[in-house]
Amino acid sequence: MELTDRMHLAGTSDPGSRRSRSWLVFGSAATIVGVGALVATQPKLALALAGAGALAGVLTLIARVPVAATLVLATIAVVAVVDLPRQVAVGPATSYALITVLLSTLLLVVSVSGYVLSAVRGTGLLFVPLYAFAGWAVLSMVWFRPSVGGAQNILVYAAFAALVPITAAAVVHGDLTEATVRRAITYSILVASGLYACSLALGGIGGDDVIGSRSYALFGVIGVAWGAAHARFGDRRQGLLAALCWCLILLSLSRLAFAAAMLIVVAACLDLRTPARFVRSALLVGSVAALAFVSMTSFGPMADRFAQGDVQSVGGGVSLNVSGRLALWSLTWDSYLDSPLVGKGAGSAERILQVLEDQDHPHSDYLRVLHDLGVIGLALLVASLLGLLVYAGRGLKPARGGRAAVPLHLAAVLALVGLLAGMTTDNAIVYLFVVGPVAIIVGLSVGTRLRNEALPRSHQSISNAFRMGVTRG
Repeated sequence: MELTDRMHLAGTSDPGSRRSRSWLVFGSAATIVGVGALVATQPKLALALAGAGALAGVLTLIARVPVAATLVLATIAVVAVVDLPRQVAVGPATSYALITVLLSTLLLVVSVSGYVLSAVRGTGLLFVPLYAFAGWAVLSMVWFRPSVGGAQNILVYAAFAALVPITAAAVVHGDLTEATVRRAITYSILVASGLYACSLALGGIGGDDVIGSRSYALFGVIGVAWGAAHARFGDRRQGLLAALCWCLILLSLSRLAFAAAMLIVVAACLDLRTPARFVRSALLVGSVAALAFVSMTSFGPMADRFAQGDVQSVGGGVSLNVSGRLALWSLTWDSYLDSPLVGKGAGSAERILQVLEDQDHPHSDYLRVLHDLGVIGLALLVASLLGLLVYAGRGLKPARGGRAAVPLHLAAVLALVGLLAGMTTDNAIVYLFVVGPVAIIVGLSVGTRLRNEALPRSHQSISNAFRMGVTRG
């Protein structure tokens, strides 16, 4: 009887319920129409509202998370949209510039707090060159004429220098878990790849309609490093993610990013521990090399990028399209020779290039830093990056951080290799969406190693205290 009554009640229509469903359907339809009209008539306003809503949602989710962890997760969320915020102007600047200013300032303040400094104590000189490089860049603004471009560059330098120890500290203190950061980085790469897929769908190969092709390519190199490092240790889904990023980089027609991605894949494949693994590595490297050769010679758009345009001989009978970079490098180098030791101040390279039409970057971060900050600045930058690279490389030994953490250390090594490669003929180090994920991956590696190395010491202390108590007893 009760079952029959419940079936009858379930089939009975409630007038109030029907009205609620009707209003829900009507409201949803009206919302869809309104959003569609807004996107069609005011796309920038629609983008700004969507970004504000997404930011509000993220802040709501992480409202109870400590400040350091919040900043790391917020940075991951920001870099997921790559350069999309540049399309929204806020007065004379873009929303991307405002986000960079806000994040970099907060990161810089938190990075010198006791929370961070206490967590990374005992790392020797690991972070000294990193902080010194950022400080030297700031000092250059005092000595020389400040500029908007120079200030933006310094903020990105500072964000990179701050994110590594902040991420490490959040991991050491337990406010960020490896699993949380792993998921956040993976989702960030997927979101960015989805946005660039939309660019390709709207603008074709090399399209820039949603996010820039060159911008995604530089970001995609980090995606390849992240996926390849985990695929090396059996994570097939991350291997698919690396393959997706590689394919999108190829379709972006960025030659430097394509070469950097190939270098990362080769480095991830190498395994010389046994003859069998050496043979397997050789086969994998050979396959990657063959794929790269076919892509550069038989894939029409990419082949044209190498063989047509500003073609210059680079020696050994090889000619490449340098896309006007020789003129940029020559002008920047000649200007650098006027002040080789301390440079001419952050942003000065961009000012001297204004004599050339549509050029505001030297397209080589090594040359940019050399010109702006001199030999001292370049030495500090190289020392900091190589120091982080060596530290992450030492973590590849399982005894130093646990076998489960080895993919994180390899990801840090590969991400740094990708950044170093991207700095050769591009402007990777002045983009937050490039240095941000690299710094977080490296910080995750450093924090994981510091935490895992501290566990045996704490266990030993407990054991010693227990033995002393037994002896006294």
